[in-house]
Amino acid sequence: MWHKMRRSEIAAARQGILEAAQPSLMRLLGPGSGGLVVPGSGLNASATPVPIKPGKIAVLSQSTTIIAAGRNAGRNKPLVAIHCGRLAAVDATDGPLRAEDVFQAALRRAGWVSVDTLGALFEAVEAIARVRPQRGDSLAILGNGHGPGRIAAETLLRAGGRLGDLSPATLRHLEKRLQTRSHLSNPLALPPGMRADGWAAALSAMLADRRTDTVLTVCPPSPFVASDEVATALRAVSRQSQHKVLTAWIGGGAMLQAQRIAEAHGVLSHDSPERAIAEFLGVLNCRRNRDLLIQMPPSLAADSPPDSEAARSVVGEALSAAGETLSARHTRRLLQAHGIVVADTPAAPSIDAALLAAEQIGYPVDLALLLANGAVFDETAGGLPSPAEIRIAARDLRRRLRARHPARRVTGYRLRPNAARSGPRRCASASPAMPSSARSSSSPAARPATRARAAASSPCRRSS
Repeated sequence: MWHKMRRSEIAAARQGILEAAQPSLMRLLGPGSGGLVVPGSGLNASATPVPIKPGKIAVLSQSTTIIAAGRNAGRNKPLVAIHCGRLAAVDATDGPLRAEDVFQAALRRAGWVSVDTLGALFEAVEAIARVRPQRGDSLAILGNGHGPGRIAAETLLRAGGRLGDLSPATLRHLEKRLQTRSHLSNPLALPPGMRADGWAAALSAMLADRRTDTVLTVCPPSPFVASDEVATALRAVSRQSQHKVLTAWIGGGAMLQAQRIAEAHGVLSHDSPERAIAEFLGVLNCRRNRDLLIQMPPSLAADSPPDSEAARSVVGEALSAAGETLSARHTRRLLQAHGIVVADTPAAPSIDAALLAAEQIGYPVDLALLLANGAVFDETAGGLPSPAEIRIAARDLRRRLRARHPARRVTGYRLRPNAARSGPRRCASASPAMPSSARSSSSPAARPATRARAAASSPCRRSS
């Protein structure tokens, strides 16, 4: 039979035999897995007793890191993650940066938005899935009276957001429409007796302004107009605009009907301006992280290849020193060997010189001891916000050095910008309630409390 078949027929038969001999692909779910659910295909291979409806949102739970896979998906789809690891990170804190800090930075670099609670997770997913695209990074606020709008504006600014600027033409139009001689700005305060048509006119004017990106309306209960009438009016204006509108209804259960009216037509509503602003900033961070993900630098700089010999020399010295971590000197040399510019942190021969260096660097700062013969002391004081705390930390570090290594001699001090100053983590030696601008200086009235707090809880940590 074979000699009567053409070559093409023989090749096709051989390919069919090979394909039949290939093993089938089988996908397995590991032990302890919650299972797999694909509602669109009618598949529910899970232990959940709750029926799941088809939709546009996918949920993935993994006990180990999945950043590599998420990085690829993040180029095309927004990703929101909740990570359980902060409690363990607190217990394992060993320096100015924790493993959790590094993990959160990796999530941002992979295009993810990270949240802290399950409630925030679902709110973020809903915001990303339902609302219109968010073009700009500024927010305009419209409130009934001065108080609600100012509270919302302060919340936005404290969280690192930006208030938008209304154009002079829009402000003149609003002054005429609202019949007020008060100076208008953002946040825009409506007169207390404003009716629903006034809310609609003000929102329409703000949305028509080319400088406007997103508008947040903050509505408390009013004896002059029903909240559901305001919601209906705002909904109608929002449907005619391409800009994003957020609403906050202050008043608890009395404002639920207004929230339902707004949400029924795609306008996300919240029971406080804080939650609405958190949503705004979350979507903004999602967009920024995805833009950052696309900006991929080359793996190696063509004009400055790494100095492999210098890097190996640094690693060899560090291994010979038998330390658990790289010293500041070794770290600086290793980064420089790979072409990474490192800020200079000059040595200070005395505590007074260290204070002068701290003023030039800017508070908060980290402090380390310099020892004779290049020896390394693996404890540092982190997040020092004032000269008084630098003096206290220096004495504490020297005391610890004498207890552990009585024969070693201190030759100076080294200060550097606090490693966590650009992240969300606050240093242990500063009051959590104080903003960073307030921690940058030390008033005479605050120094006794600062000294007592530092004496009660040492800011010294092991360097990482």
